Amino acid sequence: MEKPPEVETAPSGADEYIIGTHMMGSVNALCVPKEGLLISVGDDKGIQLWDLAAEKMLKRMENNRIVKCIVAMSETTIATGNEDGTIK
Repeated sequence: MEKPPEVETAPSGADEYIIGTHMMGSVNALCVPKEGLLISVGDDKGIQLWDLAAEKMLKRMENNRIVKCIVAMSETTIATGNEDGTIK
């Protein structure tokens, strides 16, 4: 019988914390397009832009569908994918 892989523990003093939440359901994808910036998408049909250093939401954009993943981001565009195969 094979020995199970060892589980690594977090370093002493490491913290987990919540910087924000989506309004309902799960968070489906996260993207860090550049240092200090985070984009999250979730079941609430929201796309949220976060400032990680300030731990605050900069902007929330409403969508007409549940977004399952972030495909790409540029300075002016966020491309998202959905389980129905569409990219918007």
